Amino acid sequence: MKKINWGIIGLGNIANKFADGFRHTPNAHLLAISSLNSGKLKSFQKKFSIDQKYLFSSYDDLINCKDIDIIYIALPHTHHFPWIIKCIKNNKNVLTEKPATINLNQIQKIYTKLKESNIFFSEGLMYRYSPYFKKVLEILKSGEIGQITSINSFYGFNSTTDKKIFGISIKKPDLNNRLFNKKLGGGAILDLGSYPVSLATLINKFVLNNKINHLKINSINKKFGTNNIDLNSQIDFTLNNKLSCKATVALDINLNTTKIYGENGFMTLKDGFTPTNECIIEIKKKRNKKFSVNCGANIYAHEIREISKHLLKVKQRKKVNFPIIDILEIIENIKIIDKWVSYK
Repeated sequence: MKKINWGIIGLGNIANKFADGFRHTPNAHLLAISSLNSGKLKSFQKKFSIDQKYLFSSYDDLINCKDIDIIYIALPHTHHFPWIIKCIKNNKNVLTEKPATINLNQIQKIYTKLKESNIFFSEGLMYRYSPYFKKVLEILKSGEIGQITSINSFYGFNSTTDKKIFGISIKKPDLNNRLFNKKLGGGAILDLGSYPVSLATLINKFVLNNKINHLKINSINKKFGTNNIDLNSQIDFTLNNKLSCKATVALDINLNTTKIYGENGFMTLKDGFTPTNECIIEIKKKRNKKFSVNCGANIYAHEIREISKHLLKVKQRKKVNFPIIDILEIIENIKIIDKWVSYK
């Protein structure tokens, strides 16, 4: 079977999880990696059996490698934009970690560059590719809970560490972590906001069959921590004066639940943004139901497989179909996130 050759720029925790997905993708091959950290290069090489000639200590050298079909950018948020632009200039297909950019201006510049090319570009929202989420959309489209009226999503994890002061355990953020570094795009909104926001716009588009003609921000709340980083934040917005959306993201508490309300009942998704193995969808109405979905061991494998399939079969690479997220969807999401981040 012909395979798509992938390269990875940036070898942090997400890149490790993503790379593990290649063990389950017959149409894709992790060919090359790049890091400024020689230790990470050697560790990755050993773990994923990368050929020595495809180890790059320079991101530019990886981008210039003719054997690579697509590059996955797994760098801190603020580094996405310049390296996306370099990939486009070098005619390389790109999958970037979320958020694609840290503001609306950057993603609009990328859009302008992409219009001049036939390059594939997408954002790494891996949950869209899982069998679990495909089942969710199938149920919603069936009308099981009636016309959808509102969505309420909670997503977060406790990224603080325990430190004892006078024998009392106190949660303190790890200031060496990029999540708490303003210069690297730290904060709950930029790190996690793409998930609940993209879920709302996705349902608006693929279930309700609506374009976003009107966006209303009803309220925004933020809790700040060390380094002026938003640790916990909520947004309440409405799409097209019809779909009510509320989202909470947090770096100080574990959250991963979404409720989707319809006129005839509601659906609960537990661990919906990071489904692994067996996951449950609960529907509450006059007669309650549960659906069990087997999602497999690595959620990124579904994403890698689908994108590689697209690149192997489609000549017009920048024209994509669901579950791949296209540039116009990404722009709509970043419009909302941009307002959320910039709110004082």
